Amino acid sequence: MESRDLAFVSDRSGPFYLGGYERHLWDLARALAKDHRVTVYTSLPVKRLRREGVDFVRISPFWSYTRAVGGHGAGSAVVLAASQSAYLPASRHHDFVDLQGIPYAQIPGLRGRLALGRDRWGVTVWEAWFDYPEGSGLRTRLARVAIRNLIRFATAGTHPVLVGATRTRVALTRRFRVAGERIRVVPPSIDHEAIAHQDPARVSADIVMLSRLEPYKRVEDGVRALDLLRARGLRPTLHVLGEGSDHPRLERLTNQLGLRDQVTFWGSVDDAQKYGILKAGRTFVLPSEREGFSIATLEAMGCGRTPIVARPANPELFGVGDLIENGINGATYPVGDLGALTDRLERCLGDSSELARRSAAALTTARGYTVERTTREWLAATESAGPVAAEGPGLRETVGA
Repeated sequence: MESRDLAFVSDRSGPFYLGGYERHLWDLARALAKDHRVTVYTSLPVKRLRREGVDFVRISPFWSYTRAVGGHGAGSAVVLAASQSAYLPASRHHDFVDLQGIPYAQIPGLRGRLALGRDRWGVTVWEAWFDYPEGSGLRTRLARVAIRNLIRFATAGTHPVLVGATRTRVALTRRFRVAGERIRVVPPSIDHEAIAHQDPARVSADIVMLSRLEPYKRVEDGVRALDLLRARGLRPTLHVLGEGSDHPRLERLTNQLGLRDQVTFWGSVDDAQKYGILKAGRTFVLPSEREGFSIATLEAMGCGRTPIVARPANPELFGVGDLIENGINGATYPVGDLGALTDRLERCLGDSSELARRSAAALTTARGYTVERTTREWLAATESAGPVAAEGPGLRETVGA
């Protein structure tokens, strides 16, 4: 294999930030660095550093408060966009540059401004931004329109567009008119070796949730489902892993419902704690209003846990649907339907043989998502980068898939 000079540009990257996609980028960069030169342009506490064969270059400040919580405010987004836009033209010496992350941080400097050449760069798009931000206020609607226009701008042209889920591929063709043959699916992966070496935690954990504690993640639904299960004579335990702005409210709700002895909030956890608690659990719940390719769900499945996942009204915001076969390796329910969530939990927790069957199927599914596969798909996508037709049969075939 010929060695190449590769680069990523992202507002955040592991191991400096905690989060699914940040970890995905870090794992991919480390794997590529075994055979290629890899540079990651991102936010750092220092100007430059090298770790596990990957060169990191700071192009924007480091906000320590986002290490565990995730998400930049409007002010930091402006600084990110300006600093990345100014630095990107200097990255023209790389054989290929993958622009990752949030649209408002990656868009400035795109297309002709990059001066990279039409076949030497691509853009990674996450479906979670298609209908962001939520809400009905005028400012929110204007922001949503602006972000959609930025996505259109980022995906226009002939460069490859990388996505993590097949549903994102379909959405890009339908909503943003991106030619299907330009879109490459590069699914994320998890660290199966680290999971295998971790023993289950010594805790009683019937239900586990792993999420940023933000309102749109709907962690509250998991707490309220516990209250409904109690009315049915069941008293399962719930362990919530993660941190965020909704944490204080969730603690108050737990106390108000008298569930303090059944719910444990862990806050931010490291990988060892995360895998240990997931392995100790019986089922995993993801009630989020919108979710891309959920690495948290994939990690739970990799630990042999049965996922119960909310299905949003808009299927384009259900990248995790690539993982879940309802009734086979997990279960889905309409987002916000507490009765349906409670029914799914009661069935899973009340039928050990059914739970074991689904858990085994979930583990089998997760084992197909390896870093070797992710690396292979990413290299294939970037090696084939080049001018392609802006329209053609690929669009019709993808829309009809």
